[in-house]
Amino acid sequence: MFKNVVGLIVEYNPFHNGHLHHIQEIDKLFEDNIKIAVMSGDFVQRGEPSLINKFEKTKIALSQGIDIVIELPTFYSTQNAEIFAKGSVNILDKLSCSYIVFGSESNELNKLKRIATISMTKEFELSLREFLAEGFSYPTAFSKALFDEKLGSNDILALEYLKAIRNLNSKIEAYCIKREKTGYYDAQKDNFASASYIRKVLLDSNETKENKLNRIKNLVPEFSYKILEENFGAFLCLSDFYDLMKYNIIKNHSTLKNIQDLEVGLENRLYKYSLENLSFEDFFNEVLTKRIT
Repeated sequence: MFKNVVGLIVEYNPFHNGHLHHIQEIDKLFEDNIKIAVMSGDFVQRGEPSLINKFEKTKIALSQGIDIVIELPTFYSTQNAEIFAKGSVNILDKLSCSYIVFGSESNELNKLKRIATISMTKEFELSLREFLAEGFSYPTAFSKALFDEKLGSNDILALEYLKAIRNLNSKIEAYCIKREKTGYYDAQKDNFASASYIRKVLLDSNETKENKLNRIKNLVPEFSYKILEENFGAFLCLSDFYDLMKYNIIKNHSTLKNIQDLEVGLENRLYKYSLENLSFEDFFNEVLTKRIT
């Protein structure tokens, strides 16, 4: 008898109790399974460097019940939700996964499937373009095109997974698991916290090492904590790369517009504010607009 081959799409940046809950819920759904995780490597979806490297993340994943870890190529891992999902689902499809299980704020799979179907129509696309032309950011324009339907970050990714499954004509069956306790950007609650909150704690320059580790100790499994402790002092964030980014922005200003999905005119903002700002934080805040979140 064949085991159930279950696919997960993950970043584990870093691996926390919510991720362990995801794996445990999969084991409840499919008692006899092989879990294949497609994981972002050293660079993740927001274009940020991973807090710890892909080999350390893989060690953690394998220690917590994942059977196979496949790296999502950087081209896909750093892109928008649509391209991120296409690359990930395509890999799981090639690996003959029968199921994909993802987290969801709403945990309403049928509703998400209906919204995914609507979002693939020409009428929706036209409406979305109209709201984007009015200057709204993509998430806001997307919501407005769905008659102000509010979706969490995991639900937005879920829609793209469902669309990718359909576009690939894949036989993968989707399941969702309720995202427990905290949202994507939320702080801790009952030993659960978002990865973004944990990163914020670990990268806080005003805290001592001891305080940082104490604050996250109950938020991550023991093995994940051990790896984070071992790598303390070597964590990476975007500001570590600012000198390299600044050099490349100034040197390659004329060709920045050729970068895939670059917002029209963003190359000029990047060039202007890289010349004017010595710190990454100031540069980053200057670049942001209502349209560019």
